[in-house]
Amino acid sequence: MKKAVAALLALTVFLSLFSAFSVFSAAAWDESEIFTSGDGCWQYYLREEDGKAVITGTVEEPGETVTIPAEIDGHKVAAVGERAFLFCSSIKKVVVAEGITEIGNDAFAECSSVTEVSLPNGIVALGEGAFFRCSSLMSLTLPESLVSVGDEAFSFCSALKNINFPSGLTKIGGNAFYLCDGLTDVNIPNGVAEIGKEAFYNCSLKSLTLPSGLKTIGDGAFYQCWAIPFVNLPQGVVSVGAEAFANCQHISEVTVSNSVTDIGKNAFGGDFSLKAMFGVRGSSAENYAKANGIPFVAYSEY
Repeated sequence: MKKAVAALLALTVFLSLFSAFSVFSAAAWDESEIFTSGDGCWQYYLREEDGKAVITGTVEEPGETVTIPAEIDGHKVAAVGERAFLFCSSIKKVVVAEGITEIGNDAFAECSSVTEVSLPNGIVALGEGAFFRCSSLMSLTLPESLVSVGDEAFSFCSALKNINFPSGLTKIGGNAFYLCDGLTDVNIPNGVAEIGKEAFYNCSLKSLTLPSGLKTIGDGAFYQCWAIPFVNLPQGVVSVGAEAFANCQHISEVTVSNSVTDIGKNAFGGDFSLKAMFGVRGSSAENYAKANGIPFVAYSEY
């Protein structure tokens, strides 16, 4: 993660030597494959598999509102390509047309002025770093069609306060909301089976309800989410990663279902006072509690 951040910072210096919009296509695509739209606005290429357009940027620096069209030069638009609007600090609002299904890796990364994003139903995937460090983005409703949130998709979106996840979501990628320290409310739907490594690292979540379909909680997934008051690991969870809830200072109680077979090192360690861990006798919960000096209470005893 640190290496990725350092690389992006280095890239900032590099891009300052050129106009941002002229670099977008060259950064990720062979220039011979790039077309300019008939209206002189967009740059794009055509996918070999279906002939649909993928937008790689704009000809001129974009204005405050970017409206991604459903069609360019008679070609349906399928996606916003990788790094299409990387470092476009002029953009404040993003509107994506119906029919587009994917936002590529780093598509709107480092768009520090973006405050509003409108995504249509039909989007199924947000790529890695899709909205990385969009530091002015305050709220977001994700479309019902969305299945996965990529790694680092919203990392460092420090102004983000709440987000509504769709019911069909199955995966929240690693570092997806890393250091979104303004984030206080999330609703994780029941279909989510995996919460990736450091997904909500150092967020300000006031409460946490883990979904019934959850299987895996990655290392450091909720590290230093200091405002969470308690944790209930529901039936179905199998693995809790190392430091998953470390340094969550306000957690006073943890309830662990008997489906949990693996609790990683310092999963509930660090700077807080855990008053009790509830679980089944002879389970991984009891073993973890005893090994870490945490009072253990069996289900039958309360």
